Amino acid sequence: MLRSLTYVAALCAASYNPMSQRSPADVARELLSADRAFAAASAQDDMVAALGRMFARDVVVPVRGRASFARGRDAALAALRADSSNAGARLAWTPIRAGVSGDGTHGFTYGYTTLTRRDGTTVPGKYVAYWEREDGAWRVRVYRRVGRAPGLVSRSELPPVVPPRLVAAAADSAAHRRHLEELAETERAFSRDARGGPAIGKAFTDYGDPNAANVGNGAEFIVGPAAIGASVQAGIAPGTSITWGPDEVRVAPSGDLGVSIGFITIRRPSAGGAGIQDLHIPFFTIWRRDDVRAPWRYVAE
Repeated sequence: MLRSLTYVAALCAASYNPMSQRSPADVARELLSADRAFAAASAQDDMVAALGRMFARDVVVPVRGRASFARGRDAALAALRADSSNAGARLAWTPIRAGVSGDGTHGFTYGYTTLTRRDGTTVPGKYVAYWEREDGAWRVRVYRRVGRAPGLVSRSELPPVVPPRLVAAAADSAAHRRHLEELAETERAFSRDARGGPAIGKAFTDYGDPNAANVGNGAEFIVGPAAIGASVQAGIAPGTSITWGPDEVRVAPSGDLGVSIGFITIRRPSAGGAGIQDLHIPFFTIWRRDDVRAPWRYVAE
């Protein structure tokens, strides 16, 4: 176990010099290796301990079965422990894709999980993680794990989603505030354009990055904005409207990768059509753009 933890620490704390000869793909491979190292070490512990090792101090995690987020590592681990289905369970996972910001300080991964409960039953799932460097090491700042339908999935690695080049981390606080507001306004515009009816699917198509992935409801991730738009549209019952907005946004200093966190409100006719039912669901969306002059487009959710 000690050897596994030492290996994790070495990978996650790999130094980053933006002026080195490394490429964006090199940094993405480093992040993917860090995720894989945490996954390898998870065999030594229960699920809560395994996730706790990779969570940042200020991690944000949706709480299962509740319209809320757990904020901070202690709160996130407490929420996981409070779920009786996690007691004594072990979590294995395989990342299949990584992406990074232009300054190499933010990134994301997603992939497939298998939860093995204490009684030996297994539950297949998917996860999406947003990472930042904390004290020189990669740590997860926002994390989501969901169940998935049974079925075969490919665990082959997908090409990384990377910027055209690496840049030095910016220190301009005014520019950073502008990047934050641009991302928040893009999320609000996305919601406005998905006002209902066929506009929902069109909005998910129009706002998607060419490499966009969505957890979906099937066994595999849905990849590509057109496929995501069609899937979302197909899952919306007539008379349903969806609205959402960001409560918080985080953006890399380079201004080209970020994450929005908030709640979706789904308003739909209740059973029998006797009234209206509102559902509130926590969400987070990972966004990217090739440079700060380009529009934001979602890349994983």
